[in-house]
Amino acid sequence: MALRHNSQIKKWLVLIISLYVQPLFAVSEQRTPVLEFTPELQKVSLFSNVEVLRDKEHRLTIQEVSAPAYAQKFQPETRTGNSFGFTKDTFWIRFTLKQAESLKERLYLQLDYPLMDQVTFYLSRANGGFTESSTGDSLPFAAREVKHRTFLFQLPEHQGQIRSYYLRLQTEGSMQFPMTLWTSSAFIEAQEQDNFFFGIFYGVMLLLMLAALVTYRKLKDSLFLYYALYLFSFLLFQHSLNGFSFQFFWPESTWWTSRASSFFIGFVVFCALLFTGKFLNVWTEHPIIKKLFYLVMGFSIMSMFTTLFGKYAFAIQLSALQGIILPPVVLIAAVTSFLRGYQPARYFLVAWFIFLFSVFIAALLYFGLIQNNFYTYY
Repeated sequence: MALRHNSQIKKWLVLIISLYVQPLFAVSEQRTPVLEFTPELQKVSLFSNVEVLRDKEHRLTIQEVSAPAYAQKFQPETRTGNSFGFTKDTFWIRFTLKQAESLKERLYLQLDYPLMDQVTFYLSRANGGFTESSTGDSLPFAAREVKHRTFLFQLPEHQGQIRSYYLRLQTEGSMQFPMTLWTSSAFIEAQEQDNFFFGIFYGVMLLLMLAALVTYRKLKDSLFLYYALYLFSFLLFQHSLNGFSFQFFWPESTWWTSRASSFFIGFVVFCALLFTGKFLNVWTEHPIIKKLFYLVMGFSIMSMFTTLFGKYAFAIQLSALQGIILPPVVLIAAVTSFLRGYQPARYFLVAWFIFLFSVFIAALLYFGLIQNNFYTYY
């Protein structure tokens, strides 16, 4: 029975791990096929249809990468993956599309990663050459072709024709490029659903924050103030990560937009430890763990300071590293408190396990150790 039980556990572990890391090791010996977009598709993830070229010297031009000499230098994304961590390299992305003659709707290309600094999209013209469209969070939000929190590009109609499209990507943060091709109607429907769920999420978070503040005012217990601060910091981070802050709060502030997510990560870690320390009695009952908390909190302050006044490329790596450090530190504190007979630590472990696991996965994603897909990003 024990052997059978262990075998079942191993199967589940393999399934869970493969869900996150299998794209990292996927290998394809075939060239990326031409994507034929028919009316029945509505939406297509481009993971299997994209090719990647890494430009470490930042010297390549669209004329060079689109020339026959570079045709075989592109690698299928199924081999390279779509998450490269923190790198200064420029990445060229290519996909080849055939629009079915029966296709009546316009197509849109979505790059669903709002934190990219520079995005240049090259549309191939029927008579040769390319039309260039530049965006990214290094440019004001108003410069975007389509005013959306992610990067969205309208493709020209070329029913029955095959054309290649190129993107040039560069960023000081984490390099990720999950891309999807949509029909206009499918994209509108998806956005309505996204906005509905985002509205519920942000609404619930705001209500919890207000409830914590009201409780603090009534009871004068700092625990509820720390919880409200934590919720506030997490709201700011998520709003920035999802691209809403740049769209609605500071559409002209490109300097702050590129640094906001890094700053808010440090703010979230600081507030999370402030609340955790109070809830688990770390400050009064666990002197050794208290020192560990102070160390990580000091680390978060340093990352926030570096984000504002130092080199951003270094600051964002410090911030992402906190996502790897935070979960084990909090879990050590919670387990230690529970083993010492503090029963509320049991509920804390249950409530925070999913959150801490998500933070850890997000940190791995930022470092390019796992691929960007629906499960890892959301």
